[in-house]
Amino acid sequence: MPFSTQWIPSAGPQVGEVTSLYLREGYVGSGIGRLLWEAALAQLRESGHTSVRVWVLETNSRGRTFYERRGLSPDGAVKTEMLRGSPLTEVRYGCPLA
Repeated sequence: MPFSTQWIPSAGPQVGEVTSLYLREGYVGSGIGRLLWEAALAQLRESGHTSVRVWVLETNSRGRTFYERRGLSPDGAVKTEMLRGSPLTEVRYGCPLA
């Protein structure tokens, strides 16, 4: 599956998280990302979730724009993790599921 979703117990049963959604460069702008996103949201709704969260690299302007165009906004949560000795900062986005 080219996307994954997850229930976050500490957030409560109503909050679902899309943990990954990536496209190869040649597929960006083709509409596939939108279709995958819609499929992920449908899966979350079917599971009873009422809101969605996603973490996006702070420097990933394309990804941040993708989520903002779909109604998500930063909720103030930020985390930094180390990957091979380099810090990666992520910003959490979220919105209610309609």
